[in-house]
Amino acid sequence: MKHSKYFINAIWLALEKLLRLFAALFVGVLIARYLGPSNYGNLNFAIGFTSLFGAVAALGLDSVLVREFIGKKYADLEILGTSFVLKVAATLLMWLLIFIACSLLEYDTKSVTLIAIVSFATIFQSTNVIDFKLQAHVKSKFVAKLLLLQLLVSSLFKVYLVYVEASLESFAWVFTFESIIYSIGLLTINKAVFKDSILRWKWNKSLALELLKEGLPYIFAGIAIAAYLKIDIIMVKTLLDDHSAGVYSAAVRLSEAWYFLPAVIISSFFPAIVKSKLVNNRMFYSQLKQLSAGLIMLALFISVPASIFSTQIINTLYGTDYSGSTSILLIHIWSTIFVFLGMISHRWHVIEKEQGMALRRSVIGLLLNVTLNFFLIPIFGAEGAAISTLISQFYISFLIDLFNRKTRKLFFVKLLSVTEVVPLLFYMKKKLKGEHGN
Repeated sequence: MKHSKYFINAIWLALEKLLRLFAALFVGVLIARYLGPSNYGNLNFAIGFTSLFGAVAALGLDSVLVREFIGKKYADLEILGTSFVLKVAATLLMWLLIFIACSLLEYDTKSVTLIAIVSFATIFQSTNVIDFKLQAHVKSKFVAKLLLLQLLVSSLFKVYLVYVEASLESFAWVFTFESIIYSIGLLTINKAVFKDSILRWKWNKSLALELLKEGLPYIFAGIAIAAYLKIDIIMVKTLLDDHSAGVYSAAVRLSEAWYFLPAVIISSFFPAIVKSKLVNNRMFYSQLKQLSAGLIMLALFISVPASIFSTQIINTLYGTDYSGSTSILLIHIWSTIFVFLGMISHRWHVIEKEQGMALRRSVIGLLLNVTLNFFLIPIFGAEGAAISTLISQFYISFLIDLFNRKTRKLFFVKLLSVTEVVPLLFYMKKKLKGEHGN
């Protein structure tokens, strides 16, 4: 099978995400410096809290829809229309749940206001069903170009807000601004590429029931995933203070900035992996092993330099106000390896239709992370949250596969990937030493 179109797709997506990374390093750091640790912590708390409910709006359909567009069981117009209506309805439910949660937890007015503003952006993201159709047709380069435009306009707007010394709430409204650009752009691409219009989309009750039935476990799994990725910032703010939350957020933003790389690579090759499964299991697991080895190598290239130069990175980017972020970054960056492998596991669950297993895995990860946070944050401060993340990611993205008969082969695929990468690293180290000696 020729993979040229998948590589081109991946290059476009990687380019967009790479430029987004640079924007995060410059514009994001500019915002962090302007707001200071406390306000920056409040903003990221609102983002993290909203993310806990984001899986409700997504309905767990993201990967499922790509498979549906490839499978052709239903017409594209039916898949688009049905999934769009479901996502809009789910967003309304998400807002209700957020309102109830804020009322019960009795958050202060500033926090509730920020959460309300950030969550408003979700309604415009319902049009991302077009994105999944483009992924299925290996045409994500159009989305990449759209996101590049969105990034440029959004970055300039953020710099302007810093220049005019805008309020904290103004930076929260940027999320809605970005979502509107994204939504309008997707509708335009859909019209240009597929000669299609949202007015032609159709509702199919049977498809809706199938999507809800299959997506329901992924909703809870998504909530659990978002929770153990974002619960740290919420617990740091709750158990410590706003300043600690800001310091923790700064380090985590740098660590998580690289998560786009495996997402881009896996998304681009996902259609090919799905098709390999239809051929035979040997080809399927062989592709998973190659993909896992590549992601591990990529994660090491990120983690090692970040660990060595963590102090210089934090001081250069954020300044002395965020000096506490150094030790957090040093710990948190190593979870990158297991996050990358966890993305492989997620796609395996989708292909094998193991929604229940995905849900159990996510819930276990959440419970483990929360439990560790309760014990480690009071003892080690914000660094305790980073340690909790590293341990829980190691267990939930790697070790847990060993204890289940269905996933044991996946565990050994990952393990074999490690055995392929380690000798290569030693060879590279020896080669570099030899060149240095010469």
